[in-house]
Amino acid sequence: MASGCFELVPGVVWQSVDDGVMLLDVAKGQYYELNPSGARMFELVLNQPSLDNVERELLAEFRVGSEQIKPDLLELLQTLLEANLIRPVQSAESPP
Repeated sequence: MASGCFELVPGVVWQSVDDGVMLLDVAKGQYYELNPSGARMFELVLNQPSLDNVERELLAEFRVGSEQIKPDLLELLQTLLEANLIRPVQSAESPP
């Protein structure tokens, strides 16, 4: 069962690497690379139950203001969603 606010789209795999995360869309044969800060954001959205939790964790880890974290997080999410790499997790109460 997914525990984050987003999950990988079926057919997408990822791997941590020394300098970030590599994602592969198997169906398209396309690779995507995230730098270390993007990789941390990615890992948190897969493991935290809400974007508020993700933002709080990032603020604590990176010691920068919300005015810097929030736009970067939203930009990453938009990019990953548009590339069809992640999708929002539906709660048990939500219809499929």
